[in-house]
Order: sequence, then structure tokens, then C-alpha cells
Amino acid sequence: MKPAPDCSWPESRLLVGSRKRAEGIKRGAPPSARLHPSRVTIIVVLAHAKKSGPVVAKRYYVKGRVQGVGFRYFVEKAASELSVTGYARNLEDGRVEVYAVGNPESHSALAGYLWKGPRMADVRGVEEIEAELRDYSDFRIEYFE
Repeated sequence: MKPAPDCSWPESRLLVGSRKRAEGIKRGAPPSARLHPSRVTIIVVLAHAKKSGPVVAKRYYVKGRVQGVGFRYFVEKAASELSVTGYARNLEDGRVEVYAVGNPESHSALAGYLWKGPRMADVRGVEEIEAELRDYSDFRIEYFE
């Protein structure tokens, strides 16, 4: 196991490594040397979040032939690959609304995916608006009731 890279916060004394290595620490070690396997994953995520930059929220309105062509599922897959959270949903006027929370680089890449769309889509425009920050644990497809 090795110290967490580029860490300047107080938890930097914690170690980052694989779960297998964390489980391999002997039970007789002092409490400061013992790590629970689930904590290792959390430490890695914190180190990644520190490097990824500020988190921003944006709302996208995509118009064109974007309903009935798998657009929301396409966006869900792209957002998962980019570690973006939020949702995609159809609107009554034929557009698709995408609410996304992530770093600026992820938003830039997501906007490119939105302009492309799946194979059968015909994207005519993407409107991008700054939005209030909401807490989502993943990216999902939402439905109107």
C-alpha cells in the first residue's frame, strides 16, 4: 500500500491500495494501520474528486428527432462513462431535458454526445443553461407522471 498521491488534506496519512491488500493487513497491527476494505474505495474516490475540479450543474434542452430513438438511454450511458450524475427525460413539446452534475470537462464531453445523439436521432439544437446544484447519486431516466 502507498500513501494517497497529491493529497494535501488532513486525511493524506491514509493509505490507498487494493481491497485485497487492505484485507491482508494483519489483525495485530495498531488501529492506525488497519483499514476496512470499504474505506479504501472511499479514499480513492476522494482523491479522484480532489483532482477533477469544481462541480457544476447544467440543464440541457435537446431538440430535433430525439424522442422514440433511444436518446435518453444513449445519454444515460454517456453520462455514466463520464461520471456525471443527474437525469434525462422527455418533455411534452418533443424535446429531451438533461440535468447533469459534474466537472467542466465532463460537461464539455457530454455536450458533444448530446449534439451527436444515437444513430437514429436528428439533433437540431442543444440549449445549455446553468442550473442549481442538486444531489444525485447516479444518472437516471425520469418519467412524467
